[in-house]
Amino acid sequence: MSTEFARIWYRPGARTVSLDLLQKRLQDHLGCLCDRDPGPPDRLRITAPVAFSLFIDNSDAVAEQAGLFADRLEAHTGPTGATSMLRTCTRRLILEAGGAPDNPAAQRILVGLTSGLNGVCEDLAHNRVVMAPRKNLLNRLLRR
Repeated sequence: MSTEFARIWYRPGARTVSLDLLQKRLQDHLGCLCDRDPGPPDRLRITAPVAFSLFIDNSDAVAEQAGLFADRLEAHTGPTGATSMLRTCTRRLILEAGGAPDNPAAQRILVGLTSGLNGVCEDLAHNRVVMAPRKNLLNRLLRR
């Protein structure tokens, strides 16, 4: 059975983020092998270099949940760039696997997606929050 190992919270930009766009960027820029898995919900299955699936959650509840998450995080860390950004998020990617992928390839993909979406990664497997700066190749991940 698959369980969530990460959530990437983001706000939509000028370009609509779709599974097709994510698939293209994962393949072209992060060297992943992936295919579509019609849902519900529609998913993207990544099979290499690490196996997991992801789907886009754009339900009305995401913005409220992002705000609550920001409140909980701020109670422990005080105000940060991550809490500020979370308060504006209205979408998230949910990443699932049979077990939490704990290898460098999985971390590289998480950082690439987080940076490309200019979002905040809630790494449930390691109980941490990560903001990845947008730089060079990562900066273009979702812009092409």
